[in-house]
Order: sequence, then C-alpha cells, then structure tokens
Amino acid sequence: MNPSVANAFLGLDVSKASFHAALSTTTQAAMRQRAFTNDAGGFAALEQWLRRQPVVPKTLHACMECTSRYGEALALNLHGYVGSVSMVNARLVHRYGQALNLRAKSDPADARLLAQYCAERHPRPWSPPSPERAILQELNRRLHQLTQQKIAESNRLEAARIAPVRADIQQHLAQLQRRMDRLGSVILAHVQGHPKLRQQSALLQSVPGIGAKTAAALLGELPEDLVAHYAHARQLAAHSGLTPRHQQSGAQRAPTRLSRIGSSRLRALLYMPALVGAKHCPPFAHFRAKLMARGKTPKQSICALMRKLVHIIFGILKHQKPFNPSLLSSA
Repeated sequence: MNPSVANAFLGLDVSKASFHAALSTTTQAAMRQRAFTNDAGGFAALEQWLRRQPVVPKTLHACMECTSRYGEALALNLHGYVGSVSMVNARLVHRYGQALNLRAKSDPADARLLAQYCAERHPRPWSPPSPERAILQELNRRLHQLTQQKIAESNRLEAARIAPVRADIQQHLAQLQRRMDRLGSVILAHVQGHPKLRQQSALLQSVPGIGAKTAAALLGELPEDLVAHYAHARQLAAHSGLTPRHQQSGAQRAPTRLSRIGSSRLRALLYMPALVGAKHCPPFAHFRAKLMARGKTPKQSICALMRKLVHIIFGILKHQKPFNPSLLSSA
C-alpha cells in the first residue's frame, strides 16, 4: 500500500517489556490509546483491538522508531495484516517533536507523536528481510558485540597492575578470540550457502579494501533489494549518514561536517575500506590526493572516500558487475 493513501495512522512506542499504541484516524479528532505487552500475547491483543476500531487494517500505516531490536518482532507481526509499517530514525522524530514545541515526554506522548509524524510525513514503508538476511544480520551484530568486548578487555589489560588480574584478562581475551573466530567461520559459511548472498559478496569483494568479512557485514546491514529501496546512490549515502551538512549564518560559515543522520553501523563498516583503499588502490589514492590539494583535511578526505564507496557499492549491486577502476570518476 502507498502510505500516502492511508486514512489511519498508528504510532507505536516500544520498550523491552511493553509498547504503547496511539491510533489516529481522519474521522476522529482524539487519538485512541492503549498499552500492550511486548510479546505474542500483546501482538494478538493489538490486532483484536485494531479490528474493533472504525478502521480497516489494510488502510492503516503503522510507525515506530528503529532504535533497538525490541520492535522488530512487532513490526514483522504488523506487516502481515496492516497496509504498511515504517521504521523511522529516532532523531528525526525527536526533532519533529521539538518543532511542535512539545514538552511532555512519556510513552503515551511518544506514541501520539509517532502517529502524528506518520500522518504528516508519510515515511517510507519497511519490508522484512528474508530469513537468510535476518540470520546474517544477527550473526554479524553478535560478532560486533564480541569485538567490542575484546576491545574493552584489551584496555583493561593495559591498566591492570597485578599478575592474577592480568592473567584472568588474558584468559578471557583468548576465549573471546576463539569465539570470534568460530562465529566468523559460521558467517562465511552462511554466505557461501546462499547463492544470492554468495554472488553479492563476490561483487563487493571486487572493491579494493573490502574483504569477505566486511562484505558479509555490509550485506547484513544494506537493504535486501537495494534498487527497489533507493532510487539513486545519494539516498543510500544519506541513509549511511555520509551526506555533508553545511552550516552558514550571514557571513559566518562553520566547517562542513557529516550529517550523521543515518546508520552508524554502515559508517563504521566503510571506514577501514576507505583507509585501505586510499593506501593501496591508485584510483582511490588519486581521488583523495585531489581533495587534499583542494584544502580538505585528512579526515574530510577519508569521509568523502567513504561516500564514494557508497556510490560504488550501489552501482555494482544495481548493475551486477564487479568494480571497474576506470569508472571511479563517474561512480
């Protein structure tokens, strides 16, 4: 369903144990609200409640924030019987509330704000990933969690003074590394076990700086049907938070920075490929050198190269052709 033709809007503020729903319709001034448990019983109760309302579920547009995994099961359940479901950037909703000068901050108030945001902004519908994509994403995110634990333990090892503490941390580090290696092997085997993932991974690995592990991680975070989800690469760059943010007031102009309104996971995944490409891929190094010659800082040039990588990734997945260095200038 096209969200612009919806005549009812459902805002959902989701937490670990429960969620609040606010239903807004074009025929009623006041919103109807109710709280539910965030489990299968709560999902069934929500569906029953909606079917008792003066709305047709297939004309309903539901909206929630994509701040955690707590709402994914609910979104998947709603996708089966409502017109469309949207997972929106929490920062955008927060700024929308600031623009409305809202002072209340509670779960019911947030649900009402989401319903109002949905009715006015008509955010892009969300589509559930295929099972193999969902599994890949969860595996990659678990590997990232273990990596963060290892970094934290390495920092503690540097600060540890006595031998028993250092020995315990070293033992934990070795255990974490074994678990990371095992999980990494599971991820690579999962990619190789699914033809579409295997093909897309091979295409991504044709880009200098992107290896098998990074390709698998990118596939877990990128939309499954990239071309259907985004009309052009600039939209994917915006989704990654890699679009420039200009700030100017009168004669004063602040340095240009990244918007950072988008997927922090994608930005993190693109950083090392950009660094490696700048050092070991002549076209990338030339691209960065031109930016430095125009006065860009080293950090700005790497961020620009990260954005260039987004355009390249979009192009090779759209056209199903490996990276061609001669086309870098037009990527």
